[in-house]
Amino acid sequence: MKRKHSVLLWMASIASLTLGAAHATQPESKVSLSGFGSIAVNHLSNNSGFFKDTEQGFDFKSDSLFGLKSDFEINDKSDASIQLLSKGAEDWSTDIEWAYISYAITPSMKVRGGKLRLPLFMYSDFLDARFSLPWVRPPQEVYSVIPTSSYTGGELNYEKAVGGFNFNVQLYLGGAEPENLVSGAESELSELRGVTLSLAGEVLTFRASYARSHIDLTLDNITKVPAGVYESNASFIGLGALYDDGTWLVVAEAVESKIGALDISDISSAYLTAGKRMGDWMPYVTLAKTRNSSDFPDPLTQQFFASKRQSVSLGLRWDLARGMSLKSELTHLYGFDGTSGLLRHNAVASFDKNGQLTGFDFPYDSVSISSISLDVIF
Repeated sequence: MKRKHSVLLWMASIASLTLGAAHATQPESKVSLSGFGSIAVNHLSNNSGFFKDTEQGFDFKSDSLFGLKSDFEINDKSDASIQLLSKGAEDWSTDIEWAYISYAITPSMKVRGGKLRLPLFMYSDFLDARFSLPWVRPPQEVYSVIPTSSYTGGELNYEKAVGGFNFNVQLYLGGAEPENLVSGAESELSELRGVTLSLAGEVLTFRASYARSHIDLTLDNITKVPAGVYESNASFIGLGALYDDGTWLVVAEAVESKIGALDISDISSAYLTAGKRMGDWMPYVTLAKTRNSSDFPDPLTQQFFASKRQSVSLGLRWDLARGMSLKSELTHLYGFDGTSGLLRHNAVASFDKNGQLTGFDFPYDSVSISSISLDVIF
C-alpha cells in the first residue's frame, strides 16, 4: 500500500540518504542525484473518462509529476539505483518506481535484481521523464495497453557493437500487479518472462518485445461473468522503429496484448508520430488507433469489452532553456463506432423494471483534450 508523503518531504529524505551514503562509502565511491518534473494543464471536452477521476473541464493533476533518481557506485562492477515518483493523478502519493542492484559479469553483460522497469515500449526507459519524450504524454492507445511500468524480479542485459549499431538483449522474469488491466478486475501477474531486442544507431533504432505471464483476475460481477478468481495466460508483443537525424523525427510502434481467460481481451494498437525540428521548436503530428476484441459467448459481455477508437494529435514543442521544454498539444479521439472507445465513463448500463441488465449505452462518440505542459530535468 502506498504511503502518502509531501513532495518536499521525500525530496529532502532522498537527498539526505544520498549525502549520507556519500560520506559512509569509500572515497572512490560515487553517488549521483538527478530529477525530473512536469506541470501540465489539460482541458477535456466531455465526461467520457479519458483521465482517471477527471470530469469535463480543466485538469491540473493527471499529467503532472515529480521524480528523483539516485545512483550509487558500489565498486567497479556493482551499482545500485533508486527512483521515487509522485504523480498528481495519484494525489501526489510517492512510490518507489524502481530500486535495484546491478552486477557486471563482463563489460558487455550485466545482471540486475529488484524492482525494475518493464521494457515493453520504445520509450520505457524514460517514460516518466516527460522532457525526454516528444509528446505531452505517450500515445495512450499503445502505452496504456499494459497499465504498469515496473516489475519485481531479475534481468540479464547483454550489449554488443554490430556494424555501427548497438545491439542489446534484455531477458527478464518476475511478477507485477497492474491496475485496471481488465476493467472491473484486480489482476496479478506471476511467472512473468520476456525478451526485448533493440538495435540502435546514430539515426535509426529498432525494437522488438515479447512477454508472457500467468495472470489471476479477480472479477466483480461483470455482465454475465460470475464474480470470482480466474486464472489464465497473457501475452504481449511489440514492435517499434525510430528515425531521428536531428531535424526529422519519425517514430512508430505496434503492439498486441491477449488475455486468454474468458476470451474478454484481445487488444491491437499502433501509432505513428512525425515531427520536424526548427531551431528550438518542433511541430509534430501523431496518428493512433486501438481495438479490443471480445469472443465471450454472452453478447452483453461482448458489448461491454469490445471497443475501438482512433486519435489524431497536433503538437508543438519549444525547448526554451537547457533542461526545460514547453509543449502544447491538441488530441481528438473519434471512431468509437458504437463502443466505449476504451474510456472509463462511456459505458452506461441499462436495466429493465426487474433490475436485469439489458445492455449498455455509449453516450460519447468523441472527445478532445487540449494540453500544455512544462517539463524539466535536472
